[in-house]
Amino acid sequence: MSATTTSDKPKKRRRLLPEERKNEILDTAAKTVLEQGISAVSMEQLARDSGVSKGLVYNYFANRNEVFVELLQRAYADLRRRGQRELMRAKNFEDQIRYTTRAYLTHVQANGALIQRLSEETAAMSILAEDERQARRETRDRLAARVHANFELSQEDATMATDILMGLTDAAAKYMVAENADPLEVEEATLIMLLGAISGLEADRAK
Repeated sequence: MSATTTSDKPKKRRRLLPEERKNEILDTAAKTVLEQGISAVSMEQLARDSGVSKGLVYNYFANRNEVFVELLQRAYADLRRRGQRELMRAKNFEDQIRYTTRAYLTHVQANGALIQRLSEETAAMSILAEDERQARRETRDRLAARVHANFELSQEDATMATDILMGLTDAAAKYMVAENADPLEVEEATLIMLLGAISGLEADRAK
């Protein structure tokens, strides 16, 4: 009988910090949602796929709906981080618009499919709905303040324009995904339309 070699011995699972383990479980859940759909996610399957005990999964999440909520929260937090990071690079208003548009398009490329699948889970979406509405209002108000500072528009007009034009960015992202369009081309076209719309409103109000 041959001696057991070092390579034959089962490898010990690396000990992770609690936050690392939680994110690893969320990564596993995201992979399952994308590949098999919402219905394929169960606490038992999630434990097996993550290589941990079911009890450990329950240490982090009370139920699968909580898993979905945290996946959504993580995706939206990623968008906010991208936006803040890009804004720090901006030297002028055009940069601010360009970089925030780029951050959103990059976010959709990275997380859009997952969010779309998770939107089927209405309980998870309803829990986050008010938080996301508030986050959107805060983003709108920050951008509207910059529009007001850079164009001859009242605060009211700047807020209205910003609110409407955020919908244009959403539409651009959906087009990019549906048509598999070049993100840089979509970014450039969106920037032209955004700035053109604001300038057009400014010219109209000056009459």
